Amino acid sequence: MKQKLTALFTLVFGSIAVYGQFIDVPTTMRTPYGNVKTTNRIYVGTPNYRWWGNRKVKSTDTYNIKVVYKNDSTAKVDGVILLTDSASVILYDSTFTILPRDTREITCSAPGMKKVKGLPTDSTWRFQLSSGSVKAYANLPFTEEAIIALQKDEGELVPFSKELLLEWIGVSTKIVEMVEKGKYLEAIRYYNGQL
Repeated sequence: MKQKLTALFTLVFGSIAVYGQFIDVPTTMRTPYGNVKTTNRIYVGTPNYRWWGNRKVKSTDTYNIKVVYKNDSTAKVDGVILLTDSASVILYDSTFTILPRDTREITCSAPGMKKVKGLPTDSTWRFQLSSGSVKAYANLPFTEEAIIALQKDEGELVPFSKELLLEWIGVSTKIVEMVEKGKYLEAIRYYNGQL
């Protein structure tokens, strides 16, 4: 009986620990103006996908990233933008991280894609995915499923919702069909006259 309880205890509580952990990573960032030492807390063991509402977001694509730091120094890295529930981080070289609070902007590019500029917010970068009278913003470049905010003309950014998008651009049955199928960027571009 004791062996069965030990096995059950190990199975139940041992499986809880496999989700990952936070670790402090001391790093030295080389810039033209001298070395900068930082300590970053990163989450190790994150899954490949994150849930944003009912939308699944892949967060392990590698991008060519040009980073402009707050002190105007720049770096070019091939890295992954990892998303957590409250923040995003660029991870490259498996030990070095770049946080939004350390940057003025980043520019991401991928083969066959246009460059997309990301501006830092409190804890993530915000990428503008469309232009025109209605704009979409996301936490990840090139990723329609990561849309987090919308902007109409020069108004305020508002949190993304399918209902709001339909209210703003649902002027034709074709647009409504695109939105219902989850093709948000295609619908926005069609509305803006870019398709």
